[in-house]
Amino acid sequence: MLIDLVDRYKEALHNEPSLKIEPYKLKEGVYVKLNPDKSWEENKKEVEDRYLIVEKNTQIIEKRELFEWFQIRDYYSSVLNDDLNKAIDLPARKIHSTNYLTIFAKEDVLLTNNVFSKVEKKKHIEYFYNQLEKSYTKIYDVYPITAKKTDEKKEQLEKREHFFQMYYSHLLDALQSESRKKRIEICKNFILQHLDDILSFFIKLKEKHPYKNYIKIFIEASENEYETESKIYLLPRIFTTADYNAIAGNDIVGLPSGDITMNSKKPFYMLRTMETKAPIRVSLEEAMLRKDLYKWLESKGKFKTHVYKYNNMFRKGNDTDSRSAYHFSINANGSIDFYENVPFIESNEFEFYIENITGALEKVNNDYVKKYYQPIVN
Repeated sequence: MLIDLVDRYKEALHNEPSLKIEPYKLKEGVYVKLNPDKSWEENKKEVEDRYLIVEKNTQIIEKRELFEWFQIRDYYSSVLNDDLNKAIDLPARKIHSTNYLTIFAKEDVLLTNNVFSKVEKKKHIEYFYNQLEKSYTKIYDVYPITAKKTDEKKEQLEKREHFFQMYYSHLLDALQSESRKKRIEICKNFILQHLDDILSFFIKLKEKHPYKNYIKIFIEASENEYETESKIYLLPRIFTTADYNAIAGNDIVGLPSGDITMNSKKPFYMLRTMETKAPIRVSLEEAMLRKDLYKWLESKGKFKTHVYKYNNMFRKGNDTDSRSAYHFSINANGSIDFYENVPFIESNEFEFYIENITGALEKVNNDYVKKYYQPIVN
């Protein structure tokens, strides 16, 4: 499926960039954006135009512009594949956002004392920011260093640095930027200093406009800033585990995250009788595209079979009355339950030619000759 669809998705994304964000759905909860360059009182005065309540299974009609602002930034700030093993605040897994610009948590975590006491909430958010600082050094983890000898290891480290300078210099520049470091400190101090006021606002808002599930706090920043932070988070985590990462030419390949799990508790996909244990490896780019592709597939609905025309899958108004098509269904977890690719040309005539690639022999008279298979016609 990866081979069939990722390239088509990439081509479609090039022609229609909105394809990535459009299908992304906001989770049920309350969303608010704050400006750390203003006082809490100034933020409070403007907050009516800066919050949004999202209810389950509803379309947002009002505040459409605000909805789109949150949709883009939520997409760039959420834990990969909703997998809390990829959360920043391990082992607690109570904060579901991934950058210094956001705090996402369930309402019972922030508004009640059931999970954390009043003092513990502030301590845990501070812990989240401290863990973020450590996680920024993880960006290099995606590149495998396998050498044991000092000279060989030094050579691999030099190649790693060259790789990142060549392909991800913008991320390295961001990580080393003094302005970004100052911005992190400003955001952290603003949230911690005004946490009581912020939580009080959410409690009062709930009395006036009841909401459920998530509380999501966003710092006002550009889409580019959010996208950069997303890449810093995703790059070392986009593969299921770094254990199977390898260098292939000028790229890094690894085990894609999502459906394929190979930990000690669920080793179902491990190839135990082959030289390689991983059933499949994809490039960094393919892994990133696969993540977005699955979001698109999931947005089409679960528990039903979808049929998409073979050469027209991602276009609007897709004609599904076609033999030449992709057929798939999604389960409750957003994973592919069933998949079939039927790439036949639309015609009443079909011919299958069978090649004897194994060199199987058959006896003809007294001689053994390479077996020939008749074509299958219609």
